[in-house]
Amino acid sequence: MIKRFSLADLADLGWIVAITLAASLLMYSGWRDQSPFDSPDILAHQGNAIDLLRNGVIPYRGQGLSYSGWGPPGTSYLMVPGVLLMPDPRLAEVPGAVLLHFGTLLFLFLIVRGSLGRGAAWAAVALAGLLPITGPTLWPNGHPFFVVGMLYFLIRWVRDRAPRAFSAALLLAGLGMYVYFTIAPALIAMALIALIYRRPVSWRSFAAALAALIVVWWPYLHFEAGRGFTDIGIMVLRRDLTVAQAQPSTPVYCYASLPGELDFQDRVYMPWTGESDPHRVIYPGAGRGAQFELQLCTLLNKSDRNFDSGYFLVNDPAWPAGLLFGVYLTGCWVLVFGALRGVEKISKGWSRVRAIPVWKFLLACALGTALIFLLIRPAVLGTLLVGDPDWNLSARLLLAQISAYGILLWISMGIGLLLASRWEDAPKEMGVLAAMIGGCGFLLVVLSEIERSWRFWWFWPLQCIAIVAAAAGLIQWIKPSRGITIAVWILAVGLFFPYRSVMAKTDSILHYGYGGRESGEMQALQWLAGAARKNPETTISIGVTRFQDEGDITLAWGWLDFGLRYINKAPNAVASDIAPGNDYRVVEFLGTDRDVHPVGCLWDGYDLVWESRGYAICARTP
Repeated sequence: MIKRFSLADLADLGWIVAITLAASLLMYSGWRDQSPFDSPDILAHQGNAIDLLRNGVIPYRGQGLSYSGWGPPGTSYLMVPGVLLMPDPRLAEVPGAVLLHFGTLLFLFLIVRGSLGRGAAWAAVALAGLLPITGPTLWPNGHPFFVVGMLYFLIRWVRDRAPRAFSAALLLAGLGMYVYFTIAPALIAMALIALIYRRPVSWRSFAAALAALIVVWWPYLHFEAGRGFTDIGIMVLRRDLTVAQAQPSTPVYCYASLPGELDFQDRVYMPWTGESDPHRVIYPGAGRGAQFELQLCTLLNKSDRNFDSGYFLVNDPAWPAGLLFGVYLTGCWVLVFGALRGVEKISKGWSRVRAIPVWKFLLACALGTALIFLLIRPAVLGTLLVGDPDWNLSARLLLAQISAYGILLWISMGIGLLLASRWEDAPKEMGVLAAMIGGCGFLLVVLSEIERSWRFWWFWPLQCIAIVAAAAGLIQWIKPSRGITIAVWILAVGLFFPYRSVMAKTDSILHYGYGGRESGEMQALQWLAGAARKNPETTISIGVTRFQDEGDITLAWGWLDFGLRYINKAPNAVASDIAPGNDYRVVEFLGTDRDVHPVGCLWDGYDLVWESRGYAICARTP
């Protein structure tokens, strides 16, 4: 018998839909001002989707990887609904992205509601739904839908002893890796949970899930077989094909940041922008000691990733983002200690922990903080190997990091133990949540590259679970009135709300309207497609180049070739770099002000026929 929706269920669904729509409207405001070809990753998948629909060509490879190889084409299938439904290429990812985002929030809601309650579930949906790094987008940055869905079925497998749920989790994990292979740490965490809980498995459904994954992966595996599985190898081993002898990729520098300090400027790692303080950077050096310094710095630097990339309240000072990172750590400890209560030997002594007065927890936090500071900062820092200035600098930077992160970890552990000890009936799912969040977080810190913050973006919904666990632990302890409880959840969402991003979007809408201004690329594409359609029997040659302040000329014609062939269906137009005999030449101006550029054309024998927003089209003089 199908259970009818109650009013509470309808309210829950309405909340998820509302957050999905709000996030989607924010994400795609100003869409006209964006180039339809800004991301070569999306361009590759959009082309695959078009080929699939028009020519029946099964996608066999995806976007180019940062290691100079080819990734799986899973995102191409997610682009199919947009290619079918949206007439403008800049909106081709919207249908698939919105559906995926809704699914992510739905799974997240079900996980948190079953473990921590409705209030926590509403807060978790708002936290994960509105942050830009996990907004509705198909840019291949590790879509959290697959990870959150996998966690939901793992909880069902452990809590309800549902054998088929494990197979469903495996299927989602395999599909997720087909979309973005870098979510592999989630699969490892899944294996850890399986080893810990060892619930019954339906081998028939397990075999069916494996068979389905083989069918889905087969085109890419067939492509890889012809390349000696090179791309899978570089994804697993993190090796760059362009590097001699395929050595593992290592960071060039480490910016020794403290908790919450901004590490990125517009997705670019700070040492590479030229704006970071050189006295805060640890450089690679020879010897084990230097390598240890660099590796330790990178591990500490990445531990608060997603909290130090400029997506929260302010860029400076660092303490608000650092405080939010501390809330996340506290929630992790709440889940860990809550899970340990289920261990028989520990549960017997848990009543003693519950009996410890609050002031003793706070005193332990204070004494531990003082001890860490005194041992690491004044006592050690002033006497450390002053003979070697370079080593001394690196050591000082590392000790400052260890002190700051150590204090934050100690305080969060003490408060997490306090909150977990006051939780009367700890949810059974805490162990699964702790293993998934802790396992994925640890593996990401160890395996991901320091200069690629987007490797962590899919992890944010799991971090939201820890954040609301901290707030739920506080509510379980103080047991406030309904009004105060609601206020706590509103405060939790308000602390993490992306004010700067929302204000920037709102300001753009007020100035240029929701869709924004028309991009120069799209206008140039439409003009050239129209010129090609006027002479369908003649193949026209179009050369494309870029003009920068220094006068550098670079290859830049891929966007136009894609647009003419797939978007505007102008097969009689051929785009390439500048060559003799071009019928038209397009110049893209990339100076500090795209609207200020030389008057006229750059070449003799060509006349300016069109220009707008940083682009100019020159036609060969008759």
